[in-house]
Amino acid sequence: MRPLEILLLVLIGTDLLSQILDRKIEFQGLPLIPSLTIITSTLQITLEGYRWQLVPAYLLAISFFLLAIVRRRHEPESKKGTNWTFKGLALLAFAVAIGLPVLLPVPRLNAPDGSYPVGTTTLELVDTKRVDPYAPEPDQPRRTLLQIWYPAEGAPGLHHAPWMEAAEIVAPAVANWINLPSFFLDHLALSRSPALQDARVYPASDRYPIVLFSHGYGGFRAQNTNQAIYLASHGFIVAAVEHTYGAVVTVFPDGEVAYHNPDTLPDGLSELEDLAATRRLGDQWAGDLAYALDTLTSLDQGGEGDLFTNRLDLENIGVMGHSTGGGAAIEFCQHDPRCASVLTMDPYLKPVSEQTLETGLAVPALHLFSERWSSGENQQAFSRFATQAANNTWTGSIAGTAHYDFTDLPLLTPLASMISLKGPIPGPRVVEIINAYTLAFFDFTLKGQASALIPGLSTPYVELILKNIP
Repeated sequence: MRPLEILLLVLIGTDLLSQILDRKIEFQGLPLIPSLTIITSTLQITLEGYRWQLVPAYLLAISFFLLAIVRRRHEPESKKGTNWTFKGLALLAFAVAIGLPVLLPVPRLNAPDGSYPVGTTTLELVDTKRVDPYAPEPDQPRRTLLQIWYPAEGAPGLHHAPWMEAAEIVAPAVANWINLPSFFLDHLALSRSPALQDARVYPASDRYPIVLFSHGYGGFRAQNTNQAIYLASHGFIVAAVEHTYGAVVTVFPDGEVAYHNPDTLPDGLSELEDLAATRRLGDQWAGDLAYALDTLTSLDQGGEGDLFTNRLDLENIGVMGHSTGGGAAIEFCQHDPRCASVLTMDPYLKPVSEQTLETGLAVPALHLFSERWSSGENQQAFSRFATQAANNTWTGSIAGTAHYDFTDLPLLTPLASMISLKGPIPGPRVVEIINAYTLAFFDFTLKGQASALIPGLSTPYVELILKNIP
């Protein structure tokens, strides 16, 4: 919880305690508490931002303030004390007032622990060589967003980026996707990222290796911000594509909104038709990754003073993906020689082409699975694919995890496991494991820095079972 939220609840609790004890508590400032509570409510809304989880607290503050006014006007009658019905209702309301902001806090991403501060910027990409089959108008070029996190240098006047851009549109869409009321995640608009918005790239002597990221079906580009910031603070450029119409929603800089299009994977198809549609989607997403990398190449060759000019190590490019994005990452690395390594999290193999399943990948790979997600069909496809793996390929499973543990979504609430956003493993623990192995893998494959984690199989994490695929 944020400071003014805590102060507001402390003041309300103090006032409530005096009501329950019929004002037998005595200290000089007690009569001022109702007024201070109203002032704190106003400051909290103004400085920290209104959120619906605090509505019970706001109502209690107003009620106690009005009650104090009434008592001052009718002091003799007010000495009779407060009736127990009111006390009981007030206690219940106070429990709700505490519970809602505690169980649904404004998410706070971990501060990066690497050597660099982190910056972020978002670009709109238009690939005029590809027609988007899912766009509402025919013959529209493929249009996506690319968010980049990178080692940055701080400067006066910079501010922290939002965790979720255009949250007033994206948050309700995410809530609907995970079967929650549309207003449920409105407070995500208040969440800030540790990354500095549009900061300059840190002027190191070496260029920074690149890691492309592909989100899952119904996901969004910022769904793994915690992971991206962690890598960027350790000297990587992380570029996340938002796959328009496959993402939960895409909000372009001109204000155009492209919601998820269910026709990307329509219901009612035969098994063969569904396979063809899924592979068509995977091929499109792999094309998105390729065009994103083309764009990064152009940015590196930009003019003097441009943000990424001569900063990108185009010889060391990794790819990372979650779920359907993991399948797209595999497909991209099969066909694009610029891919040097790939890390997947709960990869969905249905989008992967028959050729790729038969031949495997020629680059180092780390495939991490949750304990609770993958179907037998998906595991069979992965086993078939893995038999053709190149050297330096690892696969592992993290006990106590579910599908969304590989994203930032479990950070939304301590109730995440109860609403199927994560498994029973504690959130900070799974973040530590995933970040440690993500960094170790890309350090090894893109920077040539070995560790006990990668390429070795020594692990301090009892939850992780990791093995090398010969």
